[in-house]
Amino acid sequence: MTKQQLEQLQNSKEQPESQSEDHARSHALRSGHKEMAYEQITWQDAVKDFLRQSLSTKEQKTQKYYQLNLKRLAAWALGQNIALPDFRVRHMREYIAVRSEGKQGRGEGGRVCERTLRHDAICIRVFIRYCAAEGYIPRDPLTDYVVPKAPKAFVKCPSDQEVSALLIAVPTKWSPASNRAASRMPVKARTFLARRDYAILAGLVETAARIGEMLSLRLEDYDCDRMQITFRRTKTDRPRTVPISRDWQEAVDIYLRVRPHCDSPLLFISRTGLPLSVTAYGAQFRHYADFAGVTGWSLHGLRHYALSQIARTDVLAAQLIAGHTSLVVTQGYLHTSADQVRAAHTQAAPLSRLLVNRRTERTEKKRLV
Repeated sequence: MTKQQLEQLQNSKEQPESQSEDHARSHALRSGHKEMAYEQITWQDAVKDFLRQSLSTKEQKTQKYYQLNLKRLAAWALGQNIALPDFRVRHMREYIAVRSEGKQGRGEGGRVCERTLRHDAICIRVFIRYCAAEGYIPRDPLTDYVVPKAPKAFVKCPSDQEVSALLIAVPTKWSPASNRAASRMPVKARTFLARRDYAILAGLVETAARIGEMLSLRLEDYDCDRMQITFRRTKTDRPRTVPISRDWQEAVDIYLRVRPHCDSPLLFISRTGLPLSVTAYGAQFRHYADFAGVTGWSLHGLRHYALSQIARTDVLAAQLIAGHTSLVVTQGYLHTSADQVRAAHTQAAPLSRLLVNRRTERTEKKRLV
């Protein structure tokens, strides 16, 4: 046995079992023995690979959703004795039907709404496409599968008064003069929370960003010299740069003065330097909304509000700021109040303008006669 063969033998002994399996599967794919490779990959292994490789740049909430949904799918498929390479469109329809009846999922036995079923189907289709690209299955069996449609959820757009009340509520909530409960917290802590949360909520109004995009901002993304902010972790994975005003720049700079000195690269952090989760900040927003007495709308409503305001000046600018690839999507975010409709109708004055023109014509004729 040569020295090279001895080294290869030694390396194979030191190689972990999981890596040996991956190597064997890859070797089988390269050698053309696809049947062997397909038999070796399991639902659990494929899900693990997908979560590790495909979702590393996704939001924590998205990662958790994909993990729960795909583990639920894997458990159902194993219970039906369906191997990953044998998964077909009919299995997809069966699984969605089972989910719709509430037999798979949260444990309460309740039915799953249509929007959740749509998200489940999209998640599975992305996962199966990944498996086909990695060579875990012969081909993508869901290429022609049509994801079930779902009614669009209604998002209430807050009024100017409601947004103003929310922003005012942030410093007021942490002021002992207005809220006696705030006096139980150290001055440094409540000053930090007031400045940070005001900058976050004002930033959502300023940039029409999603809350996940705002919380994932890094210090380097905030460019005060150029008066712009860059969102890198977006829903579409395409970075976008949005202009900012002096007002929001001032709010961020005031917050940065009390931001803890730590190694975190994130712009907005907790008092201990940890990242902020979307779920936790959603709860914080509801506290502010209750304090301000403006309930009935969510953080996403601020995105609708901001885009509606920007679209009054330029709808194409609203599309670019939102990061939408289609103007049709942006139009779904735009809201018009009754006062705005009345003002637009008054300005257009379709009947009055016509009658005025007719009166003018009659007056002109009489003058000529």
